[in-house]
Amino acid sequence: MGAVERLAEPPRVCVFGAGAIGGQIAVRLAQTGAAVCVVARGTHLAGIQAHGLVLRMPGQAEIRARLPASDAPLTLGPQDVVVFSVKARDLRESLDAAAPLLTDATRAVFAMNGLPWWFLHGLPVQRTPELAACLDSAHTWRIPKDRWIACVVHLGGQTIAPGVVAGTTPGENALCLGYPDGHLDEPIEQIASIARKGGYGVAVSTTIRSQLWAKLLVNAGIAAVATICERTVHATCADPETRNLVIHVMAEILETGRALGIELDADPEQMTRPDRAPEHEPSFLQDLRAGRALEIDNGILAVRALARALGVPVPGIETLATLLKARSTNVHGDRGGTAT
Repeated sequence: MGAVERLAEPPRVCVFGAGAIGGQIAVRLAQTGAAVCVVARGTHLAGIQAHGLVLRMPGQAEIRARLPASDAPLTLGPQDVVVFSVKARDLRESLDAAAPLLTDATRAVFAMNGLPWWFLHGLPVQRTPELAACLDSAHTWRIPKDRWIACVVHLGGQTIAPGVVAGTTPGENALCLGYPDGHLDEPIEQIASIARKGGYGVAVSTTIRSQLWAKLLVNAGIAAVATICERTVHATCADPETRNLVIHVMAEILETGRALGIELDADPEQMTRPDRAPEHEPSFLQDLRAGRALEIDNGILAVRALARALGVPVPGIETLATLLKARSTNVHGDRGGTAT
């Protein structure tokens, strides 16, 4: 691999998991001239096949993308880029299923919540059994590590009908891309360029680990409290008591990051200002109300496990993680969390 390596023109892009977030990405990339296809299933797949994949945004005309869609990746052929937008617990199965999409040059973009399996590589922390349960490292052999691209997603969404997704944070529409080791190359710049043409604010980071940790301030902070309270992000931040709880938990996440050597320039007071908070229902809360297990193993449970391994006191996170795990277990048996 070298700086002269490029994606095909037009690039072949498959979004594996065209739900609330993946669906938005697929529709927007399809508007750029890229050859986009999606892997979906069930009634959502049937809706896409029947009338295309539709994106609705508040105050904007809907966008409809008619694109190849299948639950059998073999029918879609090799791809230059595969964007995985799936739950962490489904990643192993998804990587196996995606094998027909991958070539020796395919870039795998992981547009997923939480910490990835490689996050602990090179960090000064003891790998405890609790951490191992939160961050499954069994995925690493499937795709060479110089082709993993982390994608930190700054937008919200919801699947509102078969084949129809809605953006719920119209004022926030950004992606941050980066390789685990911080290197840069032509393909990642091309992917960023395509996403920008699709209407995203896109940054390419040489310190993607810090960007992933910063996203936890939202997922393990604001979204976690909003889910326990069953409120939107705005309602959570507009209530002084729940806002104070979020700020306290964010401070604990920042302190745990410092113990890992991750320094963030983040201000929880500013991040939780009610006038900036969207009327967005976090994906955790969407899952809770739909009776699905919460995607917390590689999020707040991983933060708790890291804090314990590092000896950082995090009483707010301890309490919030316990409550979220209990709620998840109540709605979906023992699949709500693998760490204790």
